[in-house]
Order: sequence, then structure tokens, then C-alpha cells
Amino acid sequence: MSQLKMNQANLGRPSKTNRLPEAALAELSHWIAHEFGLHFPRERWHHLEREISAAAADAGFDAVAYFHKLLARNLNSEDHEALIQRLTVAETYFFREAPSLEAYVELALPKIGVDPMKGAGPHRIWSAGCASGEEPYSIAMLLHKSRRFDVEILGTDLNAYSLRKAVAGIYTDWSFRGTPPWVKQAHFRTAANNAWELAEQIKKMVTFVHMNLLDDCAGPSPSPELLFDVIFCRNVLMYFTPEAITRMVARFYQCLAPEGWLVVGVTETSQHLFPEFEPVHLRNATLYRKPAHASAAKSGVLHERDRGGSSSDKSIKTKIGPPLVRGVDGISVHFSKAQMASSHTRPLMAPHTRTLIKKHPSMPLPPKQADTASILTLARQKAGEADLHSALALCEQALRADRITVAGHYLRALILQELDLPAEATRALHQSIYLEPEFVLGHFALGNLALRAGRRKESRKHFENVLFLLAHYRAEDTVPHSEGLSVGRLREIAIGAAQQAAKVPAAGLPRGNFLNTRDTQ
Repeated sequence: MSQLKMNQANLGRPSKTNRLPEAALAELSHWIAHEFGLHFPRERWHHLEREISAAAADAGFDAVAYFHKLLARNLNSEDHEALIQRLTVAETYFFREAPSLEAYVELALPKIGVDPMKGAGPHRIWSAGCASGEEPYSIAMLLHKSRRFDVEILGTDLNAYSLRKAVAGIYTDWSFRGTPPWVKQAHFRTAANNAWELAEQIKKMVTFVHMNLLDDCAGPSPSPELLFDVIFCRNVLMYFTPEAITRMVARFYQCLAPEGWLVVGVTETSQHLFPEFEPVHLRNATLYRKPAHASAAKSGVLHERDRGGSSSDKSIKTKIGPPLVRGVDGISVHFSKAQMASSHTRPLMAPHTRTLIKKHPSMPLPPKQADTASILTLARQKAGEADLHSALALCEQALRADRITVAGHYLRALILQELDLPAEATRALHQSIYLEPEFVLGHFALGNLALRAGRRKESRKHFENVLFLLAHYRAEDTVPHSEGLSVGRLREIAIGAAQQAAKVPAAGLPRGNFLNTRDTQ
């Protein structure tokens, strides 16, 4: 029995605010990390609470009752799917991060059909964490344009709702931001409600499969003819725990053919994460290549026996479950009985998970995160002492250890701002909201920088984003990462700033000091 369950009487009392206590959020964060590998550190607990509360409302429960429903392993498949939809980030668009796609075209496409290691087999591509399908379909369009047809493209994701959208192939203009005009002209037709439907010839190039990347059955058997030539996993790893990332990278290594390519997001490029791979830099992109004579027996690489599988040759569809298909009466997802047992209907908290929670109710940070947090604390101290150059050096040290820490990018941005380096500060802030799109203070700081530079329209947009995000909180709540600033106070400041952006020239604005947000109260 978990520590929280022993105090169930306290948790079960009626709550006027329907808020989850920190102990409950700690246990939920631990369970989600174990079950899905998703990383919800303390600074993102406000986001976790909001999504759990929304999932609870969808299921017809208050947050506390829903929490107990999770502990009791009493969530049906529909509610389980709704929970995953809330917890995962499905933000993507066509031809996102074009430099890495261009690098793939230059490095990998010329080898299609001429790779002696694979004989006459098709060029095999896996888009892992494909969300609503824009990435694998972008790859399909590039291949079609290059007249490469002997290919197999697999798209997988944990979010079944997103996969249904991928199978339907119907998108709004939001999925085309920054997309070259030829994309719509060549491969889409207009659909109802100002949407666009993808051409059937492109749809047919991609097979979608529902998959948890942490499941033991994720990926094909290691038969040479079933290995992938390219695995795209862009802007996915940043949402996972360090332990989950290690497992996933090891699995990708095993699933790639020798000299196969791993393509990750810009913020995820790090030799620390991919030690077994060879980094290849091409202009504005870095791809990772599996060595030509690599052995699956290398350290950290998963073996077939570790997965409990058979070493016999099986197709991808058999190995990781049946693909999604378009049903006669609309979009439907088809799962095998084994997949249902291992995913949707399995107990939501296994006995050994509850034991871990009981032993570690406080959920200490993993060593790397603990070290990063300590370095950032020292950096804040140095910044408070006006030793900005030392503070900046400490921030950069922390980011070398953990490139996906929102707090690190944000603190670095504020220090750069104080050093009067607005362009670098802006880039750092964009990194922070790229990693966490709902990061309120990141939008707020970008609004201030844009306002000071005279970009008033851009500034208003950021302040509007701040107000939109703050609408999810109560006035008395504390803004995450703010060291005590209340939501109500930041809302007042953002409203005033938005009004200033509409009418006051940037030259008349004070510079301000946002290193300590308490000063703004």
C-alpha cells in the first residue's frame, strides 16, 4: 500500500478547490514516469494537475476521486486513452525543422535501392512519436517528389487520438505554417470546414501503429531485412525521463541497420545521449549514424532475450501490432487481443510500482537532474550578487549536462538580458517555450523584449499568450518558476503591458529587471 493510500481519509475529504496535494502529484508523476516514461518534474506539476483535473472531468469525476481511481487500477480503456491524450504533446506541423529533413534527403536518399547491406529490400523508415502524422507524411512527400517508391514508412505514437487524425489525413491551416506552397498544391484537396485532405497516394505510403516506445515489443526483431534505414524521433525525447531516454536510444540502436541514421530534434542533439552513434554535421543539422560494423552486443543495447521475444523472423506488423485502418463508417483503431491486454486493459499500477512509491514517496531527482538543479541554484545566487558572467557560465554548465531544462534556458535568457544581449536572450527564451509551450514567464519575457525593440505586434501576441495561459489558474496561485509571483499580479502586469504595446513607443519603456520576479509585485 502506498504512503498516500495509508492517508486516504485525508485525501478523500471533500475539497472546495478540488486541488491535488503535492504528495498526490508526486505519486502521479512517479507512476506516469514508470508507465509511459513521460517526465513531469516538480516545476511542471501545475501542468500535470491541470491535465489530470481535465481528464477527471472528462471521465465524470473530481480530481481526488480520479486519483483514487488510478490507484485502484479501475480505469477503462476509453478513460485510459483520454488520459494519454491529455498527458502527451501532439504539437507538430508539416516540414517542421526543415534542415534535418534536407540533411536526410542529401545523406540517405541517394542510397535508396543501392545499399548492398540490404540487397533489394525496401528503404525502411520509422517515425517514432509521429503524433498526428505530419512528419511521416512530410517524408512521404519528399520521397514521392524524388520518385523513390521502394520504401516502407512506419509512424507510431502512444496517443491513439492523434493516430486517428493521422489516418484520416485531414488537416487545418495550422499544420501548414511555414510549409512551401507546392505542398498543398501537389498533395492536398480542399475539405469541409476550411480543412485540407491529403491525397490517397501519399496516405498509402505510411502505416500507423499504436505503440508505447517503452513497451518490450516496441520495434522489429533484429533480422537484417527488417532493420530500419532511418529512424526519426524529433522533439520527442525531451518529454521523457533520463531513464526512458536511455532505453529508447538503445532500442533505436538495435532497430537500425548498420550505417542507418537516427534523426532527432535540434534541442536533443547531444553526444551524451547518443554515445554509440557517430554524429554527422551537415550545415544546420546534426544526424547520428550507426557505425558500419556495429554489434548489437554493445553496452546498453537491448537483446531479443531481454524483451521476452522470439528470435524468429517476423514482420513489423506482427511484431508490434496491427496497423490502424480506415473503417467503413469512419476512422477506427484495430488492436489485437494481446495488445489490448498489454496496453489498454492492463493494471494501471503494477505491484512493484506501488512498492517503489512506498519506499520513495518524496521522489528524489535522478542524479543528473539533481546536479543540474544545484548548479542553477548557484547561478541564481551569483545573478543576485550581480556577478552575471559567473552566473552565465554556471547556466551554460547546467545546460551542457541537461539541454532540456526549461529553468536553465529561462535563467540564461534573463542573465543575457541583463548583459544587454537581447538577441541571444530572445533565442534562449524561444528555446524555453519550445521545450514547454505553456511556459508563462517565457512568453512574458519575450513580450517585454519585443516591446523594448519596438516590435509591438509581436509583443502583444506574447502578452495575449500570457493571459490565455493564466486563465487556467486561480488569482491566488503562484506562477511556476516565479519565486512567489501570484497569477493575479502577473495578469495585471500583462494587461498593462499589452495596453502599452498598443499605444506607447518602445523608447519610452523602462528596461526593468526580471531576474527576481518578486521585484515586479
